[in-house]
Amino acid sequence: MKRKFDVSDVLKEAWGLTVDYFFVWTAGLAIIQLPFFILALLILFFSPFTSGFLPSMIFFGFLCSFMIAYIHKFSLTMVRNPQMVRRNFWRAVGYSISDGFFGRLLSMSIYVFIFFLAMLLLLVYSYNVLMSDANFQEIMGTWLIWVAKNQEKIASMLFLFFFDSTNV
Repeated sequence: MKRKFDVSDVLKEAWGLTVDYFFVWTAGLAIIQLPFFILALLILFFSPFTSGFLPSMIFFGFLCSFMIAYIHKFSLTMVRNPQMVRRNFWRAVGYSISDGFFGRLLSMSIYVFIFFLAMLLLLVYSYNVLMSDANFQEIMGTWLIWVAKNQEKIASMLFLFFFDSTNV
């Protein structure tokens, strides 16, 4: 006799896997995020470039884009074979970096970097041109209040955007 699976059974199994492998996934992300975070702090505080200097911001944007691409790649590795990642953690980290480095990881980094660069240039331009206008300051203040009150909507929009952009 076949046993029927209910949606609640699937959700219980998914929740169990999430709890079992959450710390392995977090450690895999921290392996690459912590060195990049320390490097970014060194760039911003001890570099001859100030945070307003465009090349240092571009370099920081590329580091962020590589980190986002690695997060996506390591997450895919975790989804495909979480038991292997738990048994051979360092091999899984190396696999996430080396597997298709030039084909997938680097091209995704460049794609995300171009997107971040466009957003950065738009932000710098709008700040320099429009922040002297009192109406614009009021509109920005209202928009920032809306963003603060609707953080879940913003997070879901960013998740959907990056999920779509990584399937290129």
